[in-house]
Amino acid sequence: MYLGIDLGTSGVKVIILDDSDCLIAQASSALDVSRRAIVVRAKP
Repeated sequence: MYLGIDLGTSGVKVIILDDSDCLIAQASSALDVSRRAIVVRAKP
């Protein structure tokens, strides 16, 4: 059996294949993406 995982920026996909490369199961889920603003201040 093989497990394939695709972790992208907006979602995750997973598949399971048997030894003959036949699809056993697949699933996907969206990811909530949140980004924080980072402020860097340098002293003169």
